[in-house]
Amino acid sequence: MLRPARDTVVPADADAGVVAFADTGGDDPTFQVPLATQAQVGATYGLAFDGRRGHLYAAAYHKRGAAFGPGGPGQVYRIILALGTVERWAVVDAGPDRHTADGDDAGAAAWVGRTGLGDIALDDAASVLYVANLHDRRIHRLSVPDGTPLGSLPHGAAAEIWAAGARPFAV
Repeated sequence: MLRPARDTVVPADADAGVVAFADTGGDDPTFQVPLATQAQVGATYGLAFDGRRGHLYAAAYHKRGAAFGPGGPGQVYRIILALGTVERWAVVDAGPDRHTADGDDAGAAAWVGRTGLGDIALDDAASVLYVANLHDRRIHRLSVPDGTPLGSLPHGAAAEIWAAGARPFAV
């Protein structure tokens, strides 16, 4: 089993942004391993694990009261578990950052589910990462491991009469 590099990922005083855990009785915190900080990735929604390479991908998510990471609304981050590093891997246009500085981030509430990214998934060969883009409501395809854009396709309900109001969180 590939184990994360515990000592190199998250400083003890940092807020964890992505955490690996084992389901234990009493939610024993010794079985929780921080993989990335809030400063490194910000708010995320979708996660995809590439077991062959030991990479975990995390997609930026627009959430009221939780800032984006350094890559902004369309960033997909790659966490290289063996090294304990986090990098900006690929980016898609997922709209502007709608967070506000008014104390309660009220202006951001209307944009949840309408900007940023939703779920992500790897194909069976771990050669394509599918990314649900909440801004353009399309599924973007990125080449693994280099992140090259491979185009996009409509979400599964795009032809339905109610599709104009649909938000494709899942792939």
